[in-house]
Amino acid sequence: MVGRDLPPCTGPKLGPFVIEGQDQDIIFKKHLGSAVHSHVFEVIINGSTYALKMFKFLDPRILHPYTGSELAPINLKTIAHHKDPFYSECRAFGRLKETGREDLAVHCYGYIITNSKHEEDVCRQFRISNWDRSEQDEGKPVRAIVKELVRSEQMYVPKMVPRMMRELRDLNGLGIQVWDVKDDMYLGGVLIDLSQARTVPHIQLDLEAGIWKRDRILGEGNYDYECFDAYIIDEWNDHHDEHIWDRFEPNSTFRSRLRSSAKGPPKQTNLPFAALYDWKRESRKRKAKPEVANPTTKARRIVKTKRRKKS
Repeated sequence: MVGRDLPPCTGPKLGPFVIEGQDQDIIFKKHLGSAVHSHVFEVIINGSTYALKMFKFLDPRILHPYTGSELAPINLKTIAHHKDPFYSECRAFGRLKETGREDLAVHCYGYIITNSKHEEDVCRQFRISNWDRSEQDEGKPVRAIVKELVRSEQMYVPKMVPRMMRELRDLNGLGIQVWDVKDDMYLGGVLIDLSQARTVPHIQLDLEAGIWKRDRILGEGNYDYECFDAYIIDEWNDHHDEHIWDRFEPNSTFRSRLRSSAKGPPKQTNLPFAALYDWKRESRKRKAKPEVANPTTKARRIVKTKRRKKS
């Protein structure tokens, strides 16, 4: 039985990845790395190689956002659907799929709900058995997302940065605030992690709900760009002789370096804010587009029409 698209709330969703065969076989080849909320493996599914990100369990109370000094008036289910790392990736990759911009990050093929055998295989092969289950999570399966396996030894190099900057602008222009922008989120210049992303409609990007002040939301609109400058560009420049001159917001140190450089400062452009993305209007536009006829289906209809005329 094929599962439903997730998360089960308003907004973009990610569909399931179908594993062929009754045994739901996943061959675990290599442990690629771990983070606070997940473990990532190189796997073979349906005869093809992928990266499988398996998510740990997380108490939504930990994710409860604040409005200043007090908890926001939001129920825990809504918080989980918007801020749980698994659902955050489902929403972000779902937006890329629905807008036809899957080129802006690593390709995502869908989600998988794993079974006990998959957990046993991981435990036996890699000695990983802690999924941070609470009492409420006992018996629940581990959730996972299937992605393209990016084979690269480098997170990025200077020549990749202009493209990475364009893609970050485009992500925000589609209502996706990546939020946790840093060097280890990239591999070969490709964004591979969206587990902290805020995708409109999102409780922390809602300009109308009144939970957060509009000024606060817009004040954080540049956060991705500031992080990129600090943790991608400055981090590289601090540890390499070959410097990166592109950046979103030139600072005083950067300007002083430019005085002795043949290059001039980059031109300032209007940077899109994720919170300003009108997801309702874009959804209506997609629904209003005429459906493109499948040539095969069209040919079959013509044959059926000819048969009716003969009879």
